[in-house]
Amino acid sequence: MELKREVEDEFRGESSLIGAEIVVSVEDGIVMLTGLVESLLQKKAAIWAVKQVIGVRALLVKIMVKSQESSYEAIFVNPEHIFSAADENMIEVTGAQGY
Repeated sequence: MELKREVEDEFRGESSLIGAEIVVSVEDGIVMLTGLVESLLQKKAAIWAVKQVIGVRALLVKIMVKSQESSYEAIFVNPEHIFSAADENMIEVTGAQGY
């Protein structure tokens, strides 16, 4: 629960996220954001805020932007964890999508 609290604290410190309806859930260092925001700027601010938190192993984003008809899922994986997991044959990375 500490990691979830740190992410939520980071959100409270980000003025551009005022009014955003984002739910944070965390399991084994993987943060998932779900909800509804007013703009793509708010969505990007939420992603940026999570990346500032130490201990986040990966990020799954499922946030809908009110002005868009559909949304997309984005995944951010901390590079340090890719290498440690790959050494143990636990993960295969086949592509990446940037912002």
